[in-house]
Amino acid sequence: MRIMRPISSILALLFPFVYAGLFQAAPRPAALTGIVSSDAQAPMEGVLVNAKRLSGTITVSVVSDENGRYNFPAARLTPGTYQLTVRAVGFVAANAPITVNVGVGTVKTDIRLNKTSDLAPQLSDVEWLMSIPGTYEQKQNLFINCAFCHTLAPVMNSRYDAAAWMKTLVRMRDWIPASFIDKPIRSPFPATALPGDEEFATYLSSINLSSAPTHPYELKMLPRPHGAETRVIVTEYDLPRPDAEPHDAVMDSQSMVWYSDYAEPIVGRLNPRTGEVREFRNPLVKGATTAAFCNWNWIARATPGLGGQAPDLTASQNSTRKPGSSSIGAPLSNRTNLVPLRKRILSSL
Repeated sequence: MRIMRPISSILALLFPFVYAGLFQAAPRPAALTGIVSSDAQAPMEGVLVNAKRLSGTITVSVVSDENGRYNFPAARLTPGTYQLTVRAVGFVAANAPITVNVGVGTVKTDIRLNKTSDLAPQLSDVEWLMSIPGTYEQKQNLFINCAFCHTLAPVMNSRYDAAAWMKTLVRMRDWIPASFIDKPIRSPFPATALPGDEEFATYLSSINLSSAPTHPYELKMLPRPHGAETRVIVTEYDLPRPDAEPHDAVMDSQSMVWYSDYAEPIVGRLNPRTGEVREFRNPLVKGATTAAFCNWNWIARATPGLGGQAPDLTASQNSTRKPGSSSIGAPLSNRTNLVPLRKRILSSL
């Protein structure tokens, strides 16, 4: 099952489309600025500061520099009320929630952080793999069998012993990779235990919370961004469906972003200037059949006489899962399968 995470992939609600652009060398007017500091580290470099307009769908993130200063360029924040959040592993905002009113001039808001008393929920998968004991083979098995479909947090925070893990491993195989914990999609092929499950279950029970209220090893953190790594702006766009799973994406000549969905027969279009999203469902798919799109070969071309673009849908469409296959299904390479979908898109633009 899948727990999507806010990483730098393309698109999401819980899983945003991410656009990153480097700061220009010349200074630009700031709509919002301030200093990030803490008792432990003052000032703090490499802290991600995120601004999202209340009731908005776009989140803009910047990173504090060597002086602890963060800057949101005026071109990135329109006037309005914004909620600020931060990410600095090991720390939490001292005065959360933080709201600011951005107007015409520059608004100054300093952010104070405190050390967290609960580090585990903040760790990324890489930091979990750095922290847990085990051989290279054990960690590789964990990554391939678990992190390909969801984060490692549910594994590490579980309380399953080895016997419970044996049942869980089989149950997990009953869902296709496009599943969410809140949206399981059952495989048509019943799962069974596999050779090596017993050893893997024993290992999993040794690194989770089955035998103690805290993890029996030191939790390690990656260093925060430093120097040139902090000179970046990230823009995230919410999608209208909380369970959207944007997969392949391409930008057309009008700077519209087209994406396919990993679990649903849907193609979407994002306007990165406004955050507007429109989605189109494949009219050939009826009922509850799972027929997601995956492994697209996008060709985004201009469409004469239309105000927008429509992708030339040369793609593979996944419909059913084969035994032993790690993908959702078998490719349908016949391009004519996608003609009705393209017609639907063109008629609505």
